[in-house]
Amino acid sequence: SWSQVGVTPMIGVNDVLTEVFTVADAQALENFARAKGMGMLSMWSLTRDNPGTLGQATNYASGTTAPAGSFSATWNDYGTVNPIAGPPPSISIADLAVAEGNGEHAHFMFVVTLSKPSSQPVTVSYTTSNGTAVAGTDYTASTGVIEFAAGVTSRTVHVDILGD
Repeated sequence: SWSQVGVTPMIGVNDVLTEVFTVADAQALENFARAKGMGMLSMWSLTRDNPGTLGQATNYASGTTAPAGSFSATWNDYGTVNPIAGPPPSISIADLAVAEGNGEHAHFMFVVTLSKPSSQPVTVSYTTSNGTAVAGTDYTASTGVIEFAAGVTSRTVHVDILGD
């Protein structure tokens, strides 16, 4: 099917100097591509989308009098852009140490951080776990869900500390 076909012409003067792909040709190609549902339009070299010495092919100019960006402007509304997302943000939490005291009740706040902002909300489940402190004796066990709104990079988790 045409949706599997992409076309990448050499814009401007081609390797054969009498072969010139003009902005009018670019528009005709776009019209054809739209009519057929073609998958992609591109150009051999974006750096050639600049005017240059008429009839001369170079790596940095089309060899036509078309203004800079003319071919790009002709095709700028063709197709769908599907950007490739980078890796999602990673999550970290800093360890804390505190003397629990005798019979006192304290409140610990752990800061949970995303490595970078996300454009979408991020939801993370958490559960406390024993290390040198033991749930029920040293702290109150806790589970829950942390929700980071889009663009937010830190949230806190509250854990109650139990004194002896």
